[in-house]
Amino acid sequence: MKGRFISLFTLIICTITISYSQDLSDALETMNNKQYDLSLKFFRKAWKKKKNDKNICYLYGKSILNSNTEKTDAIPLLKSVVDKDIDYKDVSLYMGKAYFYNYEFEKAQQLIEYFLKKYDFSKDKEAQQKKQDANLFLAYIQTAKKHDKDSLNVRLVNLGKELNTKRSEFYPFISEDGTSIYYSSNKKYDSGLLELITNGYTSSFDNKTGTWKKMKSLGKNVNSTEHETITGISYAGEKVLISVQWGQETADLFITDKGRRRFQELTNLEDIINSKSNENFACFSKNEDTLFFSSDRPGGYGGLDLYMSIKLPNNRWGNPINLGESINSKYDETAPYINYNNQSFYFASNRPESMGGYDIFQAQRSQGKFINIKNIGAPINDLNDNYTISFSRSGRYAYISKQTKGNFGALDLYQVIFNDVEPDNVIYTGTIRKKNDKNTTFTNEEIEITALNKKDHSLFAKSSYTSSQRYTFAFPPGEYIIQIKGKNIQTHEEYISIPENEVTEQIITHHIEIN
Repeated sequence: MKGRFISLFTLIICTITISYSQDLSDALETMNNKQYDLSLKFFRKAWKKKKNDKNICYLYGKSILNSNTEKTDAIPLLKSVVDKDIDYKDVSLYMGKAYFYNYEFEKAQQLIEYFLKKYDFSKDKEAQQKKQDANLFLAYIQTAKKHDKDSLNVRLVNLGKELNTKRSEFYPFISEDGTSIYYSSNKKYDSGLLELITNGYTSSFDNKTGTWKKMKSLGKNVNSTEHETITGISYAGEKVLISVQWGQETADLFITDKGRRRFQELTNLEDIINSKSNENFACFSKNEDTLFFSSDRPGGYGGLDLYMSIKLPNNRWGNPINLGESINSKYDETAPYINYNNQSFYFASNRPESMGGYDIFQAQRSQGKFINIKNIGAPINDLNDNYTISFSRSGRYAYISKQTKGNFGALDLYQVIFNDVEPDNVIYTGTIRKKNDKNTTFTNEEIEITALNKKDHSLFAKSSYTSSQRYTFAFPPGEYIIQIKGKNIQTHEEYISIPENEVTEQIITHHIEIN
């Protein structure tokens, strides 16, 4: 009996050990492949079996900081390591980063400065990169302190569960009329490769309901079992630029056209654009005669640089031209985007003027140079990586991806409403008739027509009833009630909803029948 008990105990221990080893192996594999969002699942399993293991806590916390999830979750894990041994590997640097993401800037600065003072940077090239990383984060702390106080007058609206999933949705691009959105998602999981697959998706806006329709794949002509990432669209959304990585380390740029029923097969953007290096983001000018893109090809000013190529008379792309030191730096510049008015140029950079990692910057182009370059600020930018912004035609609405508490997944898609840009009004007009007597006419003395704010029933506006027997209201985005009162008629109410989006129908004829 005793022997059986020992054998059973041994079997349990062996099973736990094997399970732990497999979880740790999967965690390290996904981490090395930069599949950080996925590695958390395996690290969590391994950590539950060995919560006091210093290395597991270190690796788990480090993976959280590289993921698109809530980075402050790394604090208790890394703190458990720091409390035991502050000089364990480079944990003081990552503990400082964790405090940074929690807006505890003083603690972050102290730990990063401690790391710079104590760490041995003579080890290898990787150690020197850590030194550069630490100094860059000290600069981010100062920038974050500044921009955290200069919040833009905007409102952020999550685009909802029809577009956002439990994974990450990112890099949204909107058509000029605000009715079509294109973006990327890593919701597809390949369990054999232990990899989240990035593909392209789209959705259309339903003006009647004021909501986005359920996301749709761009189809098998575009998406595969590997990675296709949307990086830009044409003015009307008829062409989509795609960055692909098909069994290779570097990214290339492709394009697909929207056909009558489906998107066409991907077409390479020519060898003159795609080099042996990475080309990972691109956008068109409004008339599509210029392509702006990012590349880390030799001869640039830093890591990723911004380039432009002009379309030649033979419909081929010309030799790429580096946009120069007025916009490129020794850091990374990527994700170029031109507003539909062709006035503003946007890009992402991890330069010291960022609030943390990559931020979105705005510039103006003058005589071939870029001027007035500035960080567009919070809350569009935050302490996490922020890459793309896309505007619809009026400039009141933009679209971004963001990691924040309350998301459906890791990264979610958001609409940005610029409150300082006045919205377009929708004109509601029509006749008022009795249900059983459509020839009935009314005078202003007989009928009172008002529009109320639905939220609190406060008065929004009154409408006279013209000699042509029509009422008229001009509604900005919001929820309203058209209320009709009068002699010998029953009070009648109609509910009106004007969505926060570009106006696609300026005048709406809405006839009302009353009792």
